[in-house]
Amino acid sequence: MKTLANNISEKLINILVVEDERIIAINLKEQLELFGHCVCAIATSGEKAVERATTLRPNLVLMDIFLQGNMDGIEAAQVIWERLSIPVIYVTGHSDLSTLERVKVSSPFGYILKPIKERELFVTIDIALHRYSREQLLTTILREMGDGVIVTDTQCRIRFLNEVAQMFTGWQFVEAIDQELSEVFQLFTQNTRQSVNLPLRTAMENNFPFSIPKDSLLISRQTKRIPIGGSVTPIHDKQNKVIGAVLVFQDISNSIQIEAANVQLEQALAELKTTQFKLIQSEKLSSLGRMATALIQEFNNPITWICGNIVLGRSYFRDLIDLLHLYQQACPKPTLEIQQLLEQIDLEFIAQDWQKMFNSIHIGAERLMDVTLSLQALRNFSTLDELDQRMIDIQEMINSTLLLVQHRLKPQGKKPEIRVIQNHDNLPCLMAYASQLNQVFIHIFNNAIDAIDMKGLPGIITIDTRLISRPVSPQVGEEGEGEMIRGGNQGDREGGEEVNSQIHVLERSAGLAVNTSQKARDVVMIRITDNGCGMSQEVQQEIFDPFFTTKSVGTAVGLGLSVSYKIVVEKHGGKIHCHSVEGEGTTFEIDLPVIK
Repeated sequence: MKTLANNISEKLINILVVEDERIIAINLKEQLELFGHCVCAIATSGEKAVERATTLRPNLVLMDIFLQGNMDGIEAAQVIWERLSIPVIYVTGHSDLSTLERVKVSSPFGYILKPIKERELFVTIDIALHRYSREQLLTTILREMGDGVIVTDTQCRIRFLNEVAQMFTGWQFVEAIDQELSEVFQLFTQNTRQSVNLPLRTAMENNFPFSIPKDSLLISRQTKRIPIGGSVTPIHDKQNKVIGAVLVFQDISNSIQIEAANVQLEQALAELKTTQFKLIQSEKLSSLGRMATALIQEFNNPITWICGNIVLGRSYFRDLIDLLHLYQQACPKPTLEIQQLLEQIDLEFIAQDWQKMFNSIHIGAERLMDVTLSLQALRNFSTLDELDQRMIDIQEMINSTLLLVQHRLKPQGKKPEIRVIQNHDNLPCLMAYASQLNQVFIHIFNNAIDAIDMKGLPGIITIDTRLISRPVSPQVGEEGEGEMIRGGNQGDREGGEEVNSQIHVLERSAGLAVNTSQKARDVVMIRITDNGCGMSQEVQQEIFDPFFTTKSVGTAVGLGLSVSYKIVVEKHGGKIHCHSVEGEGTTFEIDLPVIK
């Protein structure tokens, strides 16, 4: 965080805070100054915000939306941007639709909901500055970069050229007038150096504009070569008659550099967005882990007490019933008072029902134990990623992940139960980042459950793991790839035949063929198959792209499978594939290399 703060503070000098809650404003000021920013002023109304921004000219404005006075934060932000071009980030506790629609129109550089989190605040500021810096850079380039302009008559003779055109062509105005355009404006292709003939006459005769070919090279009078781009447009008189053409062109030698800079800025922005997401999620998961730990501690003691006392209670009650039976045998004729009490409490019913009561209590305690196990799995999942790899058991990891989604597998109302069928070989332990792989499995399981829920029919998720050998070249996923199955339990468990049939179909559809002549490596193959709604070919091509999602707004951010791909491929040197048939189901196949 200190490194991030140092990088930000180098770019930010002054920040104007607009907040009418004094405590929040002071707290925000302290946070910003702690990380090296300078809060030049605090304004409590929209009018004061415009006034202070005009006077102090800060680098950035943090703006609350609902303020004192007649001007709210959105109106003030629009005035500040239009008059002063100072970027504004909204910091507000409101996110209703009407407010969001107004915010969109004002084109802010960020939007942060209260309560404010430090990491989210400073990452948003950094992103805003990158965006503002990029926009200012492009604005400066467009302002400073002049275009060459040449005007011709219908006979293609030059009638005008501006100073930029004179500089590019090497022809002075008085020299170029009445010259043929081809004499002054000589174009050649960059690669073949062949002359380029502009269809100027045809364009004027047919009244259509055209662009200069992209690979055009302008040869000046001094034989200077300038790569150019531009367009030619016919010009008309008041009667809409073509009276000539205007040629607008520019030196595009810098455009490649500008495009490269734009690509770098876009990549930096994407990385910052991903970093922001990771920081927020990391904080959320850390809080979730602490909460799960506290709940486990709160659950363990009473559950242990309940389970221990169930055993004693059952034993004590049985002894009391036996004692009562002995009394009944010894005193077959109880007093009238005892008879009345026996009829009132229905001793025979109590003797029969007590076992059911203790069994119900025992079942409830077991369910609480299951909740504790789920909380333990949740705590393990929410811990920060390990710095080092460690040996893991894939089967144990899959079972641990299933505990996290167990509540979604059970029947709920009209929603049927989702069965999980597991077919596991005897697999070696793998060297891996445990919590990251756990994240991969939970994303795939949640997607499978969502797909099954969308279909609305009884669901089956099949998990199949095997130790196989893959050829090193070509890479997994390319045509000609093969596999040699080691061991296996094909068809010997419930659902085994169905799983193996799906596996063979998948292999045939991918064009797999056994090729033992190539160098191979051992991998643990994990196939997770569901019978959900499936995906179209278009969707399958995009599922591993960042921020792509088929789910509604607010239910997913579109990073699950993108992150999963990076974890499997980049972190573990493995492969992940998806095969889906729309309306039938989806299979995810993961290969994790075995390091000997």
